[in-house]
Amino acid sequence: MGQTDWASPTFIILKKDGTLHMITDFHYLHSQLKCKPYLLPNIHELLHKCSGFKHFTKIDTLMVYYTLELDEESQQLHVIVFPWGKFKCEHSPMRVSQELEIFQTVMTQHF
Repeated sequence: MGQTDWASPTFIILKKDGTLHMITDFHYLHSQLKCKPYLLPNIHELLHKCSGFKHFTKIDTLMVYYTLELDEESQQLHVIVFPWGKFKCEHSPMRVSQELEIFQTVMTQHF
């Protein structure tokens, strides 16, 4: 990995059910991000656009943020630190403040 001034501490904890859970503290990254607000579509407008449709589908978006690829500049900001080294994220990690806006933009473009 190249040199970067950005790094967020990461911890692994044991959950009550015995599984491991990774937690990254992105507070500093959040404080430096410029927010680009995205207004969520109005539900009434969406339903109006769907009038007359015969088929609908359901999309599982549980792990959707991990499918959003980061460009090289963003990867340099999304660096996580473990005791054994630094690693940059190639896909959007969970709990970064702009994820919802980015995901909604992608969904609107596709649909």
